[in-house]
Amino acid sequence: MSRYKQDSNCYQIVRSRAGLPTIKANADGREIWLHSPYDPVREAERWASGVTLDDRHVPVVVGLGLGYHVAELARRFPHRKMLVLEPVRKLYDMAISEPQVTGLLSNNDINLFVGDDASALDSFLTQNVNLYGKEELEFIEYPPLARFFREEFDQIERRMVDGLNTLSLSLNTTLALSKAWTDNFFANLPYIIDNPGVKELFGAFSGRPGVIVSAGPSLSNNIHLLKDVKGKGLIIVVGTAVKPVLQSGVIPDLVVTIDGSLPNYRHFEDLVTRDFPLAFYPSAYPIIISEHSGPLLTMNDVFFGHWLQKITGQDKGWISTGPSVANVSFDIAVQLGLNPIVFIGQDLAFTGGHTHASGTVYAKDAPDGALLEVTGINGGTVRTDRTLNAMRDWLNKRISLLPDNIEVINATEGGAKIEGTKVMTFREAIDRYFNEDFPAGEIIRKTCNNAPPLSEKKKARLIKTLIKARAKMSKISASASKGMLYAEKLKRCYEKKAINQSRVDTLLQKLDRVDEKIKKCREASRLLNLLYQPAQFRLEVSFEPADDESEKDKGRRLADKSQILYLGIKEAAEHAAEIIGAVVSKLDGRKDGLSGASTLSESIPALPGTEHSDRLPGQVDYNAL
Repeated sequence: MSRYKQDSNCYQIVRSRAGLPTIKANADGREIWLHSPYDPVREAERWASGVTLDDRHVPVVVGLGLGYHVAELARRFPHRKMLVLEPVRKLYDMAISEPQVTGLLSNNDINLFVGDDASALDSFLTQNVNLYGKEELEFIEYPPLARFFREEFDQIERRMVDGLNTLSLSLNTTLALSKAWTDNFFANLPYIIDNPGVKELFGAFSGRPGVIVSAGPSLSNNIHLLKDVKGKGLIIVVGTAVKPVLQSGVIPDLVVTIDGSLPNYRHFEDLVTRDFPLAFYPSAYPIIISEHSGPLLTMNDVFFGHWLQKITGQDKGWISTGPSVANVSFDIAVQLGLNPIVFIGQDLAFTGGHTHASGTVYAKDAPDGALLEVTGINGGTVRTDRTLNAMRDWLNKRISLLPDNIEVINATEGGAKIEGTKVMTFREAIDRYFNEDFPAGEIIRKTCNNAPPLSEKKKARLIKTLIKARAKMSKISASASKGMLYAEKLKRCYEKKAINQSRVDTLLQKLDRVDEKIKKCREASRLLNLLYQPAQFRLEVSFEPADDESEKDKGRRLADKSQILYLGIKEAAEHAAEIIGAVVSKLDGRKDGLSGASTLSESIPALPGTEHSDRLPGQVDYNAL
């Protein structure tokens, strides 16, 4: 933003000829009116008369100013949800004292975001945008403001689009892998409770240099230099890159894995793993964890972490989760205190027409489909896709939040530009920063070896909690089955020629009682949130009312919706009961399943061979059932 635009003295609220307040801006000696100097209300009316919106459109008004245009839009489209972005905080701080602005803020249909912080914008979008796709956002600019704040408006709109893309990818991943992540968490539970968390290492490497090795195509060009870092800084390797790093003769100080799908196992298959510590996300593919013969560390899980911590008292460490294992590795590096943090293999683009470095499982030619062009590390443009760009956008935001004294070096020598990084070759970074002997690997091994497992008393408490949760799942399933039955009977009522309102009221009361019984199992139902997401998605995107919907049609539609609701709850509860029973058998050392229950499989739950994502569970804020 231009310096004069940040200065509150740049703006002056004065009276228009109509007697209403308006804003005059001074730009390098020029006077510019941000609302009409004659009649700002009439100006807003003329502008709003040209705005057309479909029923599905949610207007995103960029620029608040004194709010005349927003008020007129709200008047023309009453009870229409509206997002308003005001990127210039100095302007907002002046305008908030004006009555017409404070009046707008009391309108529950208007959701206002002030400033240009990307992380805060992401939170705003999560809270105010229907991520299930029922809404279509329509950017609308008010010309007098847009002309003056062109740079600021372009930036906030780009950040909003990037944020929506990231949230969309997160949601799609959650829908595709919700069952696998739940299965994985409970299969990994014995390893989660008996191994230390990354929190034990927070601050342990303060001021020490470290390198994060990712699997981008450019890694092939400088991986041979990694041996010069060994013993002089911390080497963190993403799971995707572990094979080529080991083949180069370097033992990583820490390997990070998060992906919960079967293809992730190929990175570790047939490796000798006793020589390197592995930090795993709780929903990572279970066989990777169970077969690892070296030290293990874990971290808190975004879906189950608070639940588990409440029972065991263990805080494994909260890591800022991003779209990929490289993002998670970066936040681990920050939490450990590394400074500087050096990237290699962090292309985030299809450098040389390739997807990954040679020697990795996923190495192949770049796709021919629709790609994005972004600024390259050395200028010009490079090709990438939405997924890689979401990873880059996450890094841009995370780096912008770091203290000024923390240096982030991009020594990838190829790929996309990452904002806030210093660019140099890997050789230059090594010569400048990695000059002192430092046994980073030994510190991690010692921490892992000295960490005690969960006490037997707390383990017994966990087992008792799980057994109770499994019993609650049976009650939830039984209640949901009744709900399905009542919903079917309700639908039949609306299919008859004459609606028996007394019968309808009785069935609705029974459904209310079903809901109350499920709510009484709230603590257990929190474990269903992730499993329930596909059904929740179906409910959100289906069962839209028709324009000419009759009372009977509405009744049938809501009855069908109720059946999907209860079926989703029933299936989630039954699956949760199965996997909880299996983990209790493991934790308790039983061979015959749970007392009073059918024998449960002791094997790790079968997982779908889903498409590779290398991504974490989404960060969508779901409502408890």
